[in-house]
Amino acid sequence: MKICDNKGQKNVKICGSRGKGSKKMNQKSRICGLFGGVLLITALFFSSCRLQNEPESVWTVSAVGFDPCESGMRMTVEIPVLKPKESGEAQTLVLYETGKSVTEAFGRMQAGLAKKTGFSHCALIVLGEGLSRSQLEEIFDFAGDGERLPLAAEVVTAADALELLRAKSLSEPTVGYEIPEMLKRERENTGVNVGCSLYRLSADPNARAAVVLPHLRRAEKDAPMPVSMDGYDWLRAGAESLRLTREEGLPYAILADRLTALRPTLEGGEITVGRIKTELAAEVAEGMPQARVLLRLYVRSGGQTDDGGDAVEKWAEDLCARVKRFLLRLQGEGVDPLGFWEQALEQTGADGEWEMAAEGLTVTYEILWEG
Repeated sequence: MKICDNKGQKNVKICGSRGKGSKKMNQKSRICGLFGGVLLITALFFSSCRLQNEPESVWTVSAVGFDPCESGMRMTVEIPVLKPKESGEAQTLVLYETGKSVTEAFGRMQAGLAKKTGFSHCALIVLGEGLSRSQLEEIFDFAGDGERLPLAAEVVTAADALELLRAKSLSEPTVGYEIPEMLKRERENTGVNVGCSLYRLSADPNARAAVVLPHLRRAEKDAPMPVSMDGYDWLRAGAESLRLTREEGLPYAILADRLTALRPTLEGGEITVGRIKTELAAEVAEGMPQARVLLRLYVRSGGQTDDGGDAVEKWAEDLCARVKRFLLRLQGEGVDPLGFWEQALEQTGADGEWEMAAEGLTVTYEILWEG
């Protein structure tokens, strides 16, 4: 059977091989043909929609953000929308809604949209400042419910998630896609592999108790990039988050074993530090706690003519000073998320709080040349 489109006629003819019949049969044939044609067109239409994954009925979310608000929770989504074909460009919609909980905010947002929201291409989750531990747990549960959000989505923090997602991307269709690429380049350039994906937070319950996330901010109006990273947020269970500066990311990565490779450019050339192993030795000498941290640096020469020489030694000394400042800062904050001071207490057998004066802590290095 095929459908014949006869312009200027009210009915659709059904072309077939049957002979002539009565007028009554012809009328029935016309009615049946019309009905059959409608069914066929309808079937073809819905089949086409399924093949195209229903693009016209779903808003594709590229990033999602969460902020505390007076009513409880504010949820923000970033949606890339294609402009007319003749422009060849894309624009971004940033939508938000509030509610007592994440679920309520999402439900109210969905109720106000003509299309469903799809998170299968969401690449970024932004956590605003001031979220409580229970709110964070609710967000992670919402994101991992039935794998609503991709497990590879990057998780970051910001002073205000809504304001961050309002920034305009320069190279990607949305900031939701640009920020993960920016953080990837940051890790490659610095060797500091600090950050977390939704997968780790979903698969490892302990990761939620103490996780370090990149902290981003919206850049100034004339800045070359719309978003920049100004440090890290250390989210800890039962305590306020601890803000780390961008420079403190390196000593944290060393002590937490989150380092990939360092490639500092020195006066004599370039070196590659493939690994840094830490060793801790602690004792109580003359009633004063003493702790010694040794950094074993596994170094490969990058074309230096003097095996590194004074430039490498100077760089290693500066690295030790940065690690020492970081450890003393943690002690000053009264926190021990890396378990460093707890290890020192266990080694010395001392009771009570570990009060370490600056002169009681030493950080030294050993350079091991490879290749």
